[in-house]
Amino acid sequence: MLEITLDEHIEAVVTPQTSVMQDPMFNQDVATRVFHFHASMSNYEATPLVNLKRMACEAGVGSIFVKDESKRFGLNAFKVVGGIFGLANVIAKYLDLGFDNLSFDDLKSARYKDKLDAMTIVSVTDGNHGRGLAWAGKELGCKVVIHMPKGSALARVNALRELGAEVHITDLNYDDTLRVVIDTAAKDSKLLHVQDQAWAGYEEIPNWISQGYMTIAHEALTQLYFGGEQAPTHIFLQAGAGSMALGIAAFFANALAENCPKIILMEAKNANCYFKSMKKGEPVRILGDLETIMAGLSVGEMNTEAYRILPHILSGYLSCSDAMSKYGTRLLAAPSGDDAQVVSGESGSIGVGVLNHLMRCDHSEDLRKALELDHTSRVLLFNTEGDTDPALHNSIVYDHDHHGEV
Repeated sequence: MLEITLDEHIEAVVTPQTSVMQDPMFNQDVATRVFHFHASMSNYEATPLVNLKRMACEAGVGSIFVKDESKRFGLNAFKVVGGIFGLANVIAKYLDLGFDNLSFDDLKSARYKDKLDAMTIVSVTDGNHGRGLAWAGKELGCKVVIHMPKGSALARVNALRELGAEVHITDLNYDDTLRVVIDTAAKDSKLLHVQDQAWAGYEEIPNWISQGYMTIAHEALTQLYFGGEQAPTHIFLQAGAGSMALGIAAFFANALAENCPKIILMEAKNANCYFKSMKKGEPVRILGDLETIMAGLSVGEMNTEAYRILPHILSGYLSCSDAMSKYGTRLLAAPSGDDAQVVSGESGSIGVGVLNHLMRCDHSEDLRKALELDHTSRVLLFNTEGDTDPALHNSIVYDHDHHGEV
């Protein structure tokens, strides 16, 4: 393990892997089943994979591809693919249906309407996970109750309510809000708690949600191959609790087992539980308000299933300042040359900001070398959300007084 402090924007723990774990829960058979479920939805279509040729040239890497999840089901964020698959499995179990050939239309069948009407799904979100559940609940006809931490953006709250969810905002941070909901759901058998966070005794549902995210990775790899491109050498994944990172990293560890890409995890520095856990060698919980503009990454406790698996796959952990997110948002909003514009929210743009900072600054040679990033690298990034907080997004893009930021 190698620890490198690049500057005030990035601290790194590099963990080279001699071999990676291929967890059977995320193998190709499971990935195919998950993809077929999503493809059974009438409004399914793969999200774009954007080839940023000019940015790659300017950054000094072989290629940069961005999977743009802002286009997912018209919801401006990625989490619906995990949430709907997790919820579908919860409902299938509740209705005593089989999982293997489950389709979305099966769940929408009129014969289940009364039972679904009587269901109440409860969850905690900073916005995107809840939005996916609210959309799924609206499609399936079941009630969804969402609890959000203090400081949640009004635009995200309103988006949930527009989808029919009942929304409650607490005066607690994300992790403490989750504790309240866990306790509430345990006392009320009518509530079905569907959460993308795992803890001891609560692993099945979050693992289903992480499996759902494999569709994103499956699409990206298929799009690369159909476009005549090679598999990525490097993948940068953002993490809050780590459910998306688990699904995507474990997919690639299985799909590209013979030559697995170097997969690097990125966290907000005020909510960097994976980074600090790797430094300490044991699970670390981050306390306090977890203040960051990257609301989707503002989580101080790890998904226990992700922590069980990811250290056997990942090649590095980066603790990142908010300036990296802002930098990425601006680069994507005003692309060079013929590169396409990508509208990216604060949690979605972190990969672009980090990669460009690593490749363009003159004091990052040691970290680049440790991660084996160079002019031949083929980099895959994930824009996990669009402008889910439009006011904040516009202030980042159009406010030119950046006070010394990158």
